[in-house]
Amino acid sequence: MNCLNKNIINCFSNSDVNFDTLDGLIEDYIINHKTYLDKDINYYKGINLEKAILYSVFGKTDKRKKHPHQYRLKNSLLDLVSKLILENKKQLLLCKSFDEILTCINKITKSTKGFGPLAIYDTSLRIASNLGYMPEKIYLHCGTFIGAKNLGLNIKKGYLYTDELPREFYKINEVDIEACLCIYKDKLKFFTF
Repeated sequence: MNCLNKNIINCFSNSDVNFDTLDGLIEDYIINHKTYLDKDINYYKGINLEKAILYSVFGKTDKRKKHPHQYRLKNSLLDLVSKLILENKKQLLLCKSFDEILTCINKITKSTKGFGPLAIYDTSLRIASNLGYMPEKIYLHCGTFIGAKNLGLNIKKGYLYTDELPREFYKINEVDIEACLCIYKDKLKFFTF
């Protein structure tokens, strides 16, 4: 699934801006996008788990609006997925890392057609932040995959560690790198590593 609504400020780069350096691109991300992601993650840290599961699946932002990644998903599908995850809440509580939560959500939703890799990652990120876990690697899916490929990185294993990226990325964390690779996917082809 790709973001379709280019009017959403926190999901797209300014297509008119050309970056001379990768540092400039990262700074643009920090100035124009990082705050939105931080607010969403912090929002999920402060609510109870049941609400976090329900809101995560529906992609509710800190303003309780649906995140653009969930726009194309039908509410009936999101109702089903949230019910499945809530029924398996005990499995989530046994998880000890973001990776385990992602795997758990993947297993719970594997037979649910239409709830793909991006929805699984986003839901897992929100639930994991509620449980106190954050990714320790950069997961490649949808736009993030394209961004990493355009940057000339090895995408075969489906994830990257920070030290596999150019040094300019070291000033942001794995969640921000994932978002940056997606948001700037088309701009990254001008910076091969």
